[in-house]
Amino acid sequence: MLIAPIRILGVMTRPIRKLLVIAVFVVAFLALVLAVTVAKPFETLAATVLGGTYGVSAA
Repeated sequence: MLIAPIRILGVMTRPIRKLLVIAVFVVAFLALVLAVTVAKPFETLAATVLGGTYGVSAA
């Protein structure tokens, strides 16, 4: 889940498209976490925010 966005962001040059890629992967991660866990929605959202923050800082 981290390798694909980093590789895609490395190729992209326009900042708007980079933001779009980040947003798409954060939403995809949220959907994945919602689908595979029995956590409450706010817990799932917190996990997504932490995962998204790590993904953005790693890129």
